[in-house]
Amino acid sequence: MDLYPGQQYLDALNKLNAARQQVEDLGAYLIQVGTAMRKDPLTFHVSDVHPKPIVPLAGYTYDLHPAKWPTAEQIAEKVTALQDAYFRAEYAWFHLSPSEKTSLPRFKVR
Repeated sequence: MDLYPGQQYLDALNKLNAARQQVEDLGAYLIQVGTAMRKDPLTFHVSDVHPKPIVPLAGYTYDLHPAKWPTAEQIAEKVTALQDAYFRAEYAWFHLSPSEKTSLPRFKVR
């Protein structure tokens, strides 16, 4: 069953918002790790690498688990998915009639 154009647009917009959130979450994680590394790299502990945690002088250990660290390929996949979702939502928006647009959330880039 085909969706009517307004529903296609809403679905595309929801996918865009979900993809954007994934990229933003990934960016926040990268910033958190980068900030911790710049602040005091001696407070870093990498799980599953050292058999025993190293107790830092500062008293705080930022734990980085290698399995949670994204690869460049995973980052590229998320960014590509976001770009694809953006163009699908934009396409759906521009194929709506003016009367359909009045009852739907406006397509905009934030």
